Parts: sequence; C-alpha cells; structure tokens
Amino acid sequence: MGNFWDFKVWGGVLIFTVLLGSLLVGNIIKRRVPYMKNSLVPTSVLGGLVLLVISSVYTAFTGTPIFDTEFSAETEWRCSR
Repeated sequence: MGNFWDFKVWGGVLIFTVLLGSLLVGNIIKRRVPYMKNSLVPTSVLGGLVLLVISSVYTAFTGTPIFDTEFSAETEWRCSR
C-alpha cells in the first residue's frame, strides 16, 4: 500500500468519478437536445461517446492517456486451488 496521496490509492475513485460525470453529461444531452430526447440511444452510450471523444482529443494533443492505469496492471488475480 502506497501513501495516502498516491494515485495508486485514489486512482480507482478518480476513474469512477469521471465515469459518473460522463453519465451525467450524457443525461444532460439526452434531456436538452430534442433529437436525442426522441431517440432510443441510452444515456450510458451517450456518456461513453462523450468520454471517448474527450479522451481521444486529449491523447491527440498531449500524446499521453488521460489516466495511467498502472495500478490495475500490478494486481495479479490468482485462483486458489
């Protein structure tokens, strides 16, 4: 376990917060845009598309991903037999 302020500790919470924020933006788009209000596109798909566009633009300009998910690569899942 790292320090309390390290990304390894708060990385999951931060990614979860960004996902919930994108769902909120998707819901706002669904309610405010008349074409989307009448369509059958779910809010989660709209939020995912918004996050995909933001992530792609950020990566294109900076060359680095928005989140370094190193904390998930260090976790080994083992089956106990």
